[in-house]
Amino acid sequence: KTLATLERVKLTDGIAYNRIYSTKDGSPNSAGAGWSATDLGRLLLALKILAVREPEFAAAAERVARRNDFAKIVRDGYLHGRAIGPKGPSDFQEGRIGYEQYVAAGFSHWGTDVRNAQQLTAKAQPLTVLGVPLLSDRRGFDRLLSEPFILYGIELGLSGELRSLAQGLLRAQEARY
Repeated sequence: KTLATLERVKLTDGIAYNRIYSTKDGSPNSAGAGWSATDLGRLLLALKILAVREPEFAAAAERVARRNDFAKIVRDGYLHGRAIGPKGPSDFQEGRIGYEQYVAAGFSHWGTDVRNAQQLTAKAQPLTVLGVPLLSDRRGFDRLLSEPFILYGIELGLSGELRSLAQGLLRAQEARY
């Protein structure tokens, strides 16, 4: 039922799934919330996992994923969301260290070039928290959270730089508490 619903709901500007849909009839938020590349990346990853683990749903999962216009969501290898306000649509680069790499994996698994978003250190600067070396995002508005690393680890397996950063984050949290 979920896949069938996602195959028929209206996309924002014909590009991507809206942020908010009615649970009664599947209609998008009448105020036009826009889309979230972060939410879409998580959805795309879940669809790929479903397609691989439950092959009977693979074709439907692919149809759902391919409804999104990846070329308008991913630009120059970075993820972009869209907000729709009183003055119309406004696009913005979305994702910071941790979540950016996790959700980019969702797009990557459907063949989208998100190499820039996947590069952990491209927009990073060193930061020390409670004696633990970590990374901060030079673009600002960063919040280094456990959640994207936990999800990445559960769903894809965590290795390399991402694993090292996740371990450092855990050490800083342990030092704090």
